[in-house]
Amino acid sequence: IIRQLKITQLKPSEIIATIFTCSIRQFVSIIFAFLLYTTLVDEQHPYYKKYLKKILSFHLFTPLAKLSYSVYLLHFRIASDLVYKGPLYKLLTVHIDLATSICFIFTLIISLLIGCIWYCFVEQPFLRLTNNLFHLATSPSKDEQQSLIDNNSLGLKKEK
Repeated sequence: IIRQLKITQLKPSEIIATIFTCSIRQFVSIIFAFLLYTTLVDEQHPYYKKYLKKILSFHLFTPLAKLSYSVYLLHFRIASDLVYKGPLYKLLTVHIDLATSICFIFTLIISLLIGCIWYCFVEQPFLRLTNNLFHLATSPSKDEQQSLIDNNSLGLKKEK
């Protein structure tokens, strides 16, 4: 297996570019993690950012937030199918920056479309089903509700 691999020496500029790319990814991830942390802490905390919480709570982000988990689950499969088995396979011979940008755009669009379909036809029906099942299991019957209302009204009359 090792003989089949083509091992080539990297030029110093390629090594520096690789280290820089990996470092930038880690740095950006740390920044995003900190920004999300600032929206979750208590209002008295020194890192609390009210403006950032308002931006992320904007009503246009709500649909994206609902789709985010579906898109997260689907994106890797879609990207691998598009790049390694599908129409974007030929892009692997093009410059990596261009290929990455094109693959990102296609993967994002297709993931959002499939995530939207998944959310509407799979997640929502199951959420309704579980809500109905647990609501029926935990809610009191009509007789119990009426007795609670009667007992409560009697208790209110006694307090007056």
